Amino acid sequence: MLGAAAPARASVVPSPGLPSRSSVSPYHVKLTFSRLARGLKQPVLVASAPGTSRLFVVERAGRIRVYSKGHLLARSYLDLRKKVNSSGGEQGMLGLVFAPDFAKTHRLWVTYTTRNGSLRLSRFTASSASSSAVSRATERVLLTVPHPTYQNHNSGMLAFGRDRLLYLTTGDGGGAGDPFRHAQNRRSLNGKLLRIDVRHSCGHKYYCIPKTNPYAKSKVYRREIWAYGLRNAWRFSVDKANGDLWIADVGQNKYEEVTRIPYAKKGWNLGWSCREGKHLYKANRCSAKVTYHAPTIEYGHGLGEAIIGGYVYRGVKYAKQLRGLYVYGDFESGRVWVYGRGHSRQVGSLGAQRLTAFGESRGGALFAVTIDGGLYSVHAHSV
Repeated sequence: MLGAAAPARASVVPSPGLPSRSSVSPYHVKLTFSRLARGLKQPVLVASAPGTSRLFVVERAGRIRVYSKGHLLARSYLDLRKKVNSSGGEQGMLGLVFAPDFAKTHRLWVTYTTRNGSLRLSRFTASSASSSAVSRATERVLLTVPHPTYQNHNSGMLAFGRDRLLYLTTGDGGGAGDPFRHAQNRRSLNGKLLRIDVRHSCGHKYYCIPKTNPYAKSKVYRREIWAYGLRNAWRFSVDKANGDLWIADVGQNKYEEVTRIPYAKKGWNLGWSCREGKHLYKANRCSAKVTYHAPTIEYGHGLGEAIIGGYVYRGVKYAKQLRGLYVYGDFESGRVWVYGRGHSRQVGSLGAQRLTAFGESRGGALFAVTIDGGLYSVHAHSV
């Protein structure tokens, strides 16, 4: 680590935006939201699964609900409320993803905070793709990331990449300013984007380290790491068209950010806690030996204070208005933007309902959930 002069010598590389040829203009679209269901208990995620048209909504306390054929079903799909620690405002069940071959394997993975505050990644197995519920007894614990001190910055977002490997974000350990310096420490799993192979087991683990991970052969750094320098990447997504990763990282005092990592680009350092967004945060956390990747999108806290990452639209229904544009929002302000051709524009709002996540159907339709209990479909209009 170097002193105050280090940032001037440090290498900061701008991250790429959307290629202009693949996106329509962000200046001719408006988004509206129609409520599909109400009465959910603090929903934080909405997901879909191959082999079924249902939507699955994660409630923070530890329950997965099903929305099917216009109705929110009373029965829980998976209920882990007795195991999940949701006492802190950012703790709870945080992530859900279904296997790309769920119709065949019936496997799904969830993340949740345990009683001691750790972030746990577990696999469950349904009896069939159309099962109405999943047994808690099928749980297999893959990974536990210690998080003993603070209740915030747990991350826990899950997604399968184009490479059919599982990606997982972890928070920096909580508190303010990364007090444990986890994000830049590659010996720690905190403050990272991880990539693992869950199709196979290696030794006593229900996953393997992909040979192409940047530290796959390291005897020093954690081999699960794909990228690092994250604060609390609450939501990220994979572009269906090209496999690019869109990592939305919640900021500290001034800036929110999104970084596009092109498919197969590994080992990127996204800057925290040397940098917040495109700006210096703490000089003594920076090194001239490190290349930092600046975000693709940044906004200040005058517009919002907790970014909610979304998706690059690849659906059919609104292709004319949204094809190739990245849709994202903010929890605090409720603002919703689209990004394309190097520019962002506000195109809608969910106001005081408090947006917590966007979701995507298998066909590319977009949905949203809000902390007040709402599930919404997203509609685009030409302006």
